Amino acid sequence: MKEKAKNKVKTHKFVYLSDLIVNIVLSVIAVALGLLCLYPVIHTLWASISDPVYVRNNKGLLLWPVDVTFEGYKLIFQNDGLVISILNSIFYVVFGVLYSMVFTVVAAYVLSRKLMLNGIFMKMIVFTMFFSGGMLPFYLLVSNLGLINSRWALILPYAISPWNMIILRTAFKEVPAEIVDSAELDGAGTLRVMVTICLPLIKATVAIITLYYIVGAWNSWFPAMMFLRDRDKFPLQLIIREIMILNDTSNINIDNITQSEEVLNNRQLIKYCSTIVAMLPMLVIFPFVQKHFQEGVFVGSLKA
Repeated sequence: MKEKAKNKVKTHKFVYLSDLIVNIVLSVIAVALGLLCLYPVIHTLWASISDPVYVRNNKGLLLWPVDVTFEGYKLIFQNDGLVISILNSIFYVVFGVLYSMVFTVVAAYVLSRKLMLNGIFMKMIVFTMFFSGGMLPFYLLVSNLGLINSRWALILPYAISPWNMIILRTAFKEVPAEIVDSAELDGAGTLRVMVTICLPLIKATVAIITLYYIVGAWNSWFPAMMFLRDRDKFPLQLIIREIMILNDTSNINIDNITQSEEVLNNRQLIKYCSTIVAMLPMLVIFPFVQKHFQEGVFVGSLKA
């Protein structure tokens, strides 16, 4: 008996030691991956406030800012075009997300109920996730609706994401049927049951879906490139694309700089500053909804 007890103790120690080693290895890997994801942001931040001559000549990564300057931020915010594009992006995000969430919540709730033809509607919705009419038919549709060069071209055609709707539908199905039946017996209508009973119970999933829509709307640039013609309607990401890819800083006021070397240095600085301005809102929003990620996504994906 004593030998068996000793063997059990040795086994438990071995299991504990192996679990500890696995946890340490996984933690090191997680930290390394986190640093790999975080460092480009840190490098861009330091470069945006460092001496532009040093940044342009430096071939490596920045570990800290060098000769701190905020000249790049002064240049971009002195330009009305970039400020207008930021306001445009805020407009597209606010109205686009509200519009999408209303339609997504209503569609998800209806499809989560046991109603006739819901199965057929779900198959039709899933079909759109794998097959589409293509870019040209979509452009012709938007054109025939009279939305070309209209701000609503970036909002109205993008009412629902099928994937987000399916996650929200699954979350609605997880609400106990007894609660819904009890509310209906007390005289609550469909709208009241959805708003006052079901939505508070799945608020974590709603928060995550809202974040998905916010990130998608804020980072969107391709629809604006297709449908918009006037620069005063461009979102921030389209202006950032011009600066980053097309190397176009004509909309930034650097005409007073006469030396070509200084122009190149300031263009490099403007790229970094514009990138930080574009990233900052998402970096601010993310911590407030991070706690809902695990609960919201897993609850919304338990069963289809």
